[in-house]
Amino acid sequence: MLKTYIEEVILENFMSYEYARIPFKRGLNLIVGPNGAGKSTILVGISIAMGQTYTERAKRLKELIRYGKKAGRVTILLNNEPVNGVRPIQYSKSDTVSISRYLKDDGTYWYEMDYRQVSKSLIDRVFRRIGINPDNMLIIMHQGMIERFSIVSPQDRLLMVEEAVGIQEYRRKIFEASEKLNKILSEEESVNTLLKSAEQTLSYWREQYEKLKQKRELQKRKQFLEREEVWARIIRYELSIKELKDKLQRKNSLLQDVISIISERSGKCSSLRQMLEEARFKYRGLYHELIELERRKAKLEVVSTGEGMGSIDVEVENKMSEIVKIDDEISRIIDDLIRNSVDEAIYKFQKKLIEREIEDLRRSIVEEEKELLNLEPLRVKAGERINTMRTPSEVLEELRYVNAQLIPLTNISDDVENIYNNYLNTYNQLNDKINILARNREEAIRDFELRLSVWRKTLEKTVEEVDPVYKSILSMVGATGQVRIRDIEDPSKAGLEVLVGYGGTQPTILDAYTQSGGERVVATIAFLLSLQHHLKSPIRAIDEFDVHMDPYNREIVARMIFDFVMKNQETQYIVISPSQITFQGLKANTIIIQKNRGRSEAATLINPPTGSN
Repeated sequence: MLKTYIEEVILENFMSYEYARIPFKRGLNLIVGPNGAGKSTILVGISIAMGQTYTERAKRLKELIRYGKKAGRVTILLNNEPVNGVRPIQYSKSDTVSISRYLKDDGTYWYEMDYRQVSKSLIDRVFRRIGINPDNMLIIMHQGMIERFSIVSPQDRLLMVEEAVGIQEYRRKIFEASEKLNKILSEEESVNTLLKSAEQTLSYWREQYEKLKQKRELQKRKQFLEREEVWARIIRYELSIKELKDKLQRKNSLLQDVISIISERSGKCSSLRQMLEEARFKYRGLYHELIELERRKAKLEVVSTGEGMGSIDVEVENKMSEIVKIDDEISRIIDDLIRNSVDEAIYKFQKKLIEREIEDLRRSIVEEEKELLNLEPLRVKAGERINTMRTPSEVLEELRYVNAQLIPLTNISDDVENIYNNYLNTYNQLNDKINILARNREEAIRDFELRLSVWRKTLEKTVEEVDPVYKSILSMVGATGQVRIRDIEDPSKAGLEVLVGYGGTQPTILDAYTQSGGERVVATIAFLLSLQHHLKSPIRAIDEFDVHMDPYNREIVARMIFDFVMKNQETQYIVISPSQITFQGLKANTIIIQKNRGRSEAATLINPPTGSN
C-alpha cells in the first residue's frame, strides 16, 4: 500500500488554540508539554478532521470551538506524492492534500478537500481506502483509551483488530453468505410445498390422458416428425458453429496465457529497473566514500608520519570490496533485465499472431450463425430440441405415412391434452426450480464454509505472528502473557483475549479488575506494538502511553516504542506524553506545547542534544 503521512496540522479557534500550525514528519512525532497545555487537543483535532463524530472532550462538536468564537477549523495536510505514478489518495491530483473541517456554534459543520466543499461520505472513503478509521483505538488511541481497552469485550476487541489489519471484509462476506443461504433454504421450503400440491393435481389428469393415448400416439408422432425435420436442418449448422467456437475458445485461452506472461515479464522488468537504479545509486555512494578515504589518506601522508594509515587502508580495502560486489550485482541485474525484455517482445509477437487467428474464426462463426438465424422462425415453431441423426428427406418420407394413418381419427377431441400439458408444464417448472435451488444451496454452503475457513485461517495466522512478539515485549518488563482467539468456530461469538501475568504469576485475561493500572497499560502497549506490523494505517497515534507507570517501566516502555518506530520510519507515529522522556540518540520530530494566557502554543524542538530530557 502507498503510504501517506500528515505534513502539518492547522488549528484555528479550536479548543485552547487560537491559531497554530504544527509541522509533522514521517517516523516519530513526539508531543510533550505539561498537563493542560493542549497536547491531546492536537490528536482530537486530527481525528475530527478525519471524520470522527464523537469525542470524549465534548458531547457536541460545537463545544470544541474556542470560547467566545463563532466558528473553528481543523486542517490536516497529507503527503500525496506519487509512487510509481500512483498517488496514495487518488481522489486528489495534488502532491499535498488539504482536508479541513469547519465547526460553527449553531452546531453545523462541513468538510473541504483541496479547498472545495465535499461530503462526509467522501472523507470516510478517502481514509478507509488508506486503512484509517479514527474511531478505532488500535489506530488512534486518545487520552484515557488505554484504560478503556482493558474493558472492551473480546468480541469488540476482535472487530477492532480485524478492521485495523484490513480483514474486516472477511467477516462481512461470511454474514452475507449466511444470509444468502438462509434465503435459499426458505425459498426451497416454499417451492417444495407447491410441488407436492401440483403433483397431486397432475396425477388425476394423467389418468384421463391415458384414455386418449392411442390417438395421441399418432398425433404425437406427426408433431415429432415435423419438428425433427426442422431440427435436422438446424443441427447441421450447430455442429459447424460448435467446432468453430471450440477452436476460438482454445485460442482465447492461449491468448490469456500469453497476456499473463507478458504482464509478468513487464512487471519483472519494472522491478529489475528499480533494483538497477538502487544498485547504481549505492555504487555511486560507495565510490564517493572511497574518494573521501583517499583524500584523508593523502592528508595523513602529508601532515603525519603515517600514524593511522593502517586503519584507513583497511577501510579503503573494505570499500573496494563492497564496490566490486555492487558491480557484480549490477551486471547480474542487467543480464536479468535483458533476458526478461527479450521474452516480453517474443510473447508480444505471438500475441499478435493469435489475435489475427481469433479474428478469422469470429468471421466464420458470424457467417454460420447468420445461416442458422434464418431458421429461427422454424426453430421457435419446432419447440423442444430433437437430436436426430437422420437427414431431412428421410424424416419427410415417414411423415407422409403418419398423415395417411391420421385421416380416419380427425374428429377426436384434444382438450385433455391441453389441460394435461398445462399441469405437466407447471410441475416441470417447479421441479426444475427445486433442482436449481438445491444446487444453489450446495453452492451457498460451500461458499459459506470457504469464507469461514479463510477468515479463521487469516485470524489464526495473524495471532500466531502477534503472540510471540507480545510475549517477547512482556519479557522485557519481567511479565508473561498470551494472545488468543476464543470461539473461532462462530464469528458472531468469536473474541480476542489478551492475557498477562507479572512476577511469575499465571497469565490471566486483561481486564479492569485483575491488574493494576500500570500493569494494564504495559500489557496494552505491548499488544499494540506486537500488532504494528499488521496494521494497514500509515498513521498511528497514542496519547499518554505512560499513564499509571512508575519511572522504571516508563523508560522501558518508551524505549520499546522508540526502538520500534526507528525501525519503521516509513510509518508516521504520533506519541503524546506529559512525562520527562530521555533522548538517547532519538531521531524524532519533537513538538513542545505550552499554554500562555489561556492560549495553547506549539514549538518544534530542533536537534535535541544527545542524552537530554
